[in-house]
Amino acid sequence: MKEKLSPMKLDELQQWVKSTLEEAISFIDDDVSPHRAEATRYFLGHPFAESDHTPIEQEGRSQIVSRELHDAVNAVLPALMRIYFGNEKSIQFIPRTSQDVEMAEQASDYVNFLFRDLNPGYRISLDVLQDALVKGVGIAEVTWSEDRQLTTRELSGLDGQTVDALTKQDEWEIVNVMPQDDGTFDVDLSKEDDKGKVLIESIPPEELLINRTATSADDCKLIARRQYAKVGDLISMGYDYDLLKDHAGPDDTYKSNEEYALRHPTYREEDSTDSDPANYEVLYIETYAQVDADGDGRRELRRICTVGNTYDIVRNEAVEEHPFVIFRMAPMPHSWDGTSLYDEVGDLQRIKSAVLRNMLDSLALSVNPRIQYLESQVDYEDLSQSEVGSLIPVRQMGAVQALTVPYVGREAQSMLDYIDQLKESRTGISRASQGLSGESLQSTTAIAVDAQQRAAQARLELIARNLAETGFRPLFEKILRLVTYHQQAEQVYELRGQYIPVDPTRFPKMSARVSLPMGGSDTAKKVATLQTVLAEQEKVMTLLGVQNNPLTSLQQWRETMLRMLELQGIHDGAKLWNDPATMPPQQQPPQEPEKSPEQILAEAEVQRKRMDVMQRGVEMRREDDRKRDEMEIDLFLKIKELEAKYGQMIDPTPVFQMIERNREISKLQEQAQTNQAQQQMQQPQPMMQSAN
Repeated sequence: MKEKLSPMKLDELQQWVKSTLEEAISFIDDDVSPHRAEATRYFLGHPFAESDHTPIEQEGRSQIVSRELHDAVNAVLPALMRIYFGNEKSIQFIPRTSQDVEMAEQASDYVNFLFRDLNPGYRISLDVLQDALVKGVGIAEVTWSEDRQLTTRELSGLDGQTVDALTKQDEWEIVNVMPQDDGTFDVDLSKEDDKGKVLIESIPPEELLINRTATSADDCKLIARRQYAKVGDLISMGYDYDLLKDHAGPDDTYKSNEEYALRHPTYREEDSTDSDPANYEVLYIETYAQVDADGDGRRELRRICTVGNTYDIVRNEAVEEHPFVIFRMAPMPHSWDGTSLYDEVGDLQRIKSAVLRNMLDSLALSVNPRIQYLESQVDYEDLSQSEVGSLIPVRQMGAVQALTVPYVGREAQSMLDYIDQLKESRTGISRASQGLSGESLQSTTAIAVDAQQRAAQARLELIARNLAETGFRPLFEKILRLVTYHQQAEQVYELRGQYIPVDPTRFPKMSARVSLPMGGSDTAKKVATLQTVLAEQEKVMTLLGVQNNPLTSLQQWRETMLRMLELQGIHDGAKLWNDPATMPPQQQPPQEPEKSPEQILAEAEVQRKRMDVMQRGVEMRREDDRKRDEMEIDLFLKIKELEAKYGQMIDPTPVFQMIERNREISKLQEQAQTNQAQQQMQQPQPMMQSAN
């Protein structure tokens, strides 16, 4: 230990970086990668001999390999992708104050847009999740890429005044000016625009280096990415070709890594050479180390980049955080690593493979038994004919006998069932989690089916939450911090079906929260609940009105409707339902001027006269009805007198129908007159002007 603190010299820092990297490389290549390589072989169904595991494959015997790990991963992975890429957001930012609610919603939409649309979020998630399920960890890297876009233009026929104007502007750079015979000029222009963006990558687990005693990615002494980079790519990052050319070439240490060899099974030494220098490969390690380089006694995070297998430092700068995110299916306590499905079903894959091999061998011996024969009595060529029905000439009866072996595979079926039960208990993957069979659904009550599905989903939910808390949550928080720091200009993006200006510099500090939508029946239940809420909101607005409602509003009703649409996969609901907050206020009808006492008296007089007219009309109708009734009675009596006088029946129906029809017509006319009079009473009367 140094007696006195002092800043590190360049050679001291170089030596420290080299020794720390070599220790991390030894840890990954010798201790971690071999285990993960075994998991990869099991997932791909390679022979056990490649991993030096039993049962060893034997020539002439069954060599089948059970795919327990492959089946378990393929059972879990689709459900995880449905959770993270379904109709709901699994990661959302939480506002710290009530004023931050709108900005938190916008930040959640914007970061999801950057991850899913501006980056291949689906493919990145598929890679890191499969790595985590098979190998225990999946690695993602999120950085800010300073992309520079070069634009060129060629202008011809310009006069001298225009060329002078171009030399005075700052946007375009004049590359070349060529005078022409007619006195004009041809000008070549170029412009370089900075178009920075968030860049997210899924990196192979063997590319991540970390020190042996690290407990997490944030408190480790060293975390780095080891990769082969093209010389052309490094030059575009600002490195000099003369610095890189001496380090170009393969690195035997890295390419001997078992995981790397499995990912590049057809790699050959000549593949690393190329006639184009821009395609030369250079071992490039981007290291984030906690080191006291300035001698103040405190560790600080520094980004130290090295090239070649001598780890020569080509860049050294202080940074705030590293760009790596480690997804873990089942985090190990007090460790940066985690366990995988291989750790849970690897031994079951070996046992089941051994049982299946014995079953197939037994079946093969029972169908094609071994044969014993007398060499002197049978020709071997005749005996070796495998054609069905072929004849075997013998010189003595009984010279050929089959060694009959009974098939004993049925006794092994119970062992296979027991192995499947062990797999279900370890992983939680069962018929209930993948959809019950028809027989089970018919013989099981709905409550029992729901209970089985919930129990199966508990394990899946634990895996999904572990991956979200260790992976997606820190990933989204890193994305938000990057855009808040680097993206200074406001830009317009389509979020939720609307084009919204986004200024990340206005985003407050927020943390992300995990909300796991399990999909399927869980989504259907949420939609049903929201439908109930929507109906209750409508009842409350009908009862208490829309304006100044103490319980709900049109804005909340719209949010409920949009939430239902999002659950059903419709994310542009804003195009279907306008936001009440953005609508202009409704114009109030003009108020009537106050009436003068003279106008009130005049209107009262007019109304009294109309009432008198209506009253006289009612009395006239009553008198008319009385006279019509008397006429009907007189007519009825006269008809009876005529019938008695002449002894013949007279039908009075047509006469009475005509009288009744006339009465109905009179009533309709009187009703129309009454309605007209009432409408005139309701109309406002013109203001009476007082006489001078």
